[in-house]
Amino acid sequence: YSAGLPSYALELSRNDVRHFNAWFNDTADNGLNAPATSDKRKVDLLVRGRRRSAVMELVAGRQTGPETSSKRTFTLELLDADGEPERKLLLRPVEGAPYLLDALAAKLARDCGLPPAAPEIVAVSTNGSFDGLYLAADLSGDKGSFWRGEAEQWRELITRLPFFRDQALAEFDRIAGRLKAPLCSDRKSPLTSREIVHEIRRQRRLLEDAALDRTPRSDEAVVARVGDFVREEIFLGDNPHASLIVGDLKLPPATVNGATLSFASLTPEVLSAAGHVTPQAGRSVTAGLRVSVARGGATRTRDLSFGVPARRLPVLRVESEGDPRRAAAIPCVAELIEADGRRDGLQPGKFRLRGNSVLVKNAGRKVYYRVEFDRPQEVPGIGRTRLLLLTSAWRDVALMRDRLVYDLFRSFSEPGKPRFAPHIRYVELVVNGDYKGIYNLTDRVDGDLLGFPKKAAGPDRPVLYKAKGGSASFTQIQRDAYVQKVPDWRGGEFWGPYDRLVRFVGNSTPAAFREGIEALVDVDEIMDFEILLLLRADMEGRNYNLYLARQGGPGARFFIVPWDADMSFYGTELASNALVHRLHADLPGYSRRVLERWRTLRRERLSEQELMRRIGGLETELAEAVGRNYRRWPLAEGWTWERDVDTLKKYLRTRLALLGRTFEEAAAADATAGRKTR
Repeated sequence: YSAGLPSYALELSRNDVRHFNAWFNDTADNGLNAPATSDKRKVDLLVRGRRRSAVMELVAGRQTGPETSSKRTFTLELLDADGEPERKLLLRPVEGAPYLLDALAAKLARDCGLPPAAPEIVAVSTNGSFDGLYLAADLSGDKGSFWRGEAEQWRELITRLPFFRDQALAEFDRIAGRLKAPLCSDRKSPLTSREIVHEIRRQRRLLEDAALDRTPRSDEAVVARVGDFVREEIFLGDNPHASLIVGDLKLPPATVNGATLSFASLTPEVLSAAGHVTPQAGRSVTAGLRVSVARGGATRTRDLSFGVPARRLPVLRVESEGDPRRAAAIPCVAELIEADGRRDGLQPGKFRLRGNSVLVKNAGRKVYYRVEFDRPQEVPGIGRTRLLLLTSAWRDVALMRDRLVYDLFRSFSEPGKPRFAPHIRYVELVVNGDYKGIYNLTDRVDGDLLGFPKKAAGPDRPVLYKAKGGSASFTQIQRDAYVQKVPDWRGGEFWGPYDRLVRFVGNSTPAAFREGIEALVDVDEIMDFEILLLLRADMEGRNYNLYLARQGGPGARFFIVPWDADMSFYGTELASNALVHRLHADLPGYSRRVLERWRTLRRERLSEQELMRRIGGLETELAEAVGRNYRRWPLAEGWTWERDVDTLKKYLRTRLALLGRTFEEAAAADATAGRKTR
């Protein structure tokens, strides 16, 4: 404490102490979370002499110290006087991290006016007992692209900052001199004082070996270093990316390492010399800013450019503690910036990769993500939710096949007969300052989307099963090919309704099928699913890439919800499955009913004019952002977004004509079979 380190004094009840100890021991033993051990607990603390309330949560998979360490990694969400979240911190042991180099990078970055996002070393105690030194990272602050929490982040940052080797070493020695005594006094550290001294020396050698500028300092050398440092990203403030300027720029200090900065606008109608941005109605523009660097008689200028879009997509901005991994969710803050500039500020949550197949087939490219907020947020076009699913449409050059399928299926709804499908909003995703391109922001197929009651029990309760693999079918029971979503599988398995459905479709006699199928399945909904499936020609959507659902109550019937439709509108096959095949074969009049439904839909919702109108609307929505997306993810030579959209339009015109003949022939065959039966 005599070193002046910030202090976090936690006050925990006995139950909280037992809770956190049990959770820590469980994760230390097997790396898994025991049921209910990840619950958050409200605690009191004294921070910087001020009494506060906070929510504490242990974090799995982020123990950075040696296995012998008794320290643990946790988050503290500080609450204001009204109990509302104000600030969220991640605290982790200093052991195992280059903590002095992190502190050095933070100090030098703050000297340049960059966001103070790098962690600081703090002292933590619990119920009056000293718990040791920790690295405290602010998860709720604006990091920009300057601190991602990665192990070697200090090296990248220090070599980018406009300082010289002798300056960095001198500052390191000052920091190490101040922290040596507290580090050696940390009784919770698994390292001895001798090992800590060796660790300080090791980190200094790492700094000596880093690619720092060894040029003797002079006016010319300082101006050159500061000039190289001046780039678009340090001016962004709370803008998500240099190509997506949605608010004013934040200019750095007038003096950086002894060099004076001055600013002049190259496009004053868009960007002022003070950083004020004025979007131009109806057109996207590039704003230019000239930065002059001077010291003594040495000068240098650098011209920066910023994209100011006019009609743009919403932007989802995520700042996470490191890059997301498949194994575990990591702390983050995120905000959705609407096209009209509305924003609610960064909200805390967790961030992770998702999607098994895409991580294998598309590893290292445009992968899928999910953001889970700590508290529900109102997301226009999606509703109030904590969970945002982000799919990349990496196989769909037009970027609209998923959206088109879902929107079409919902449009098939009739009064009292809803057709359920996910909702999609296009967003441009920026993660830790890295522009990721256009993504589908998709809601989850769950009980909320389908209108299920919150609590239900008994044999007639609602059910939802997600098909997940090629072995899913309507001919034989394959529980391994499905995931039970409702009721929650953690409360117990409930496969009876699924078993009865598949057993009936796969094994019933034609007479039994004819008598019982309409009591088990919403045949009108299956007709709409079949029509859409044939229009899509998506072979993955016939047996898997779908959900089987049933509302609750006596007489409730199964229906299908489409999912993952980015491979739609490519093939020439007439996609079908065993359920559809049996309906045509064993339910008299079914083919005629499908033809009549097809004719009804073709008059309006599936008319060529309406389909082209839909696609045209999606083109307009995407047009301004497509260039940025494909600069980030270049297409194969000779292929363009415009070409793929045109291919989609031609496909639909041809497919509509083909399906008209297909349904006519099926109805005629059904009528012939009916006459022979009579």
